[in-house]
Amino acid sequence: MSNGRRLDVIVPAKHQAPLPDQLILREPLDAEAVPMDVVFVGGGPAGLSGAIELAKLVKADNEAGG
Repeated sequence: MSNGRRLDVIVPAKHQAPLPDQLILREPLDAEAVPMDVVFVGGGPAGLSGAIELAKLVKADNEAGG
């Protein structure tokens, strides 16, 4: 409790619509579109950490013949 208010009253996950099972494209891709599997947005520590970990996973997969 903080300032007499309950902190566990709102749980956002309960109020969010479920994610779709697949990506829905409603129009054809632009000629300049670049297909991507992973996109990191921003240059903060979390994005950098994710990019480093992804690079390690890709390297290990390539070394294993994947």
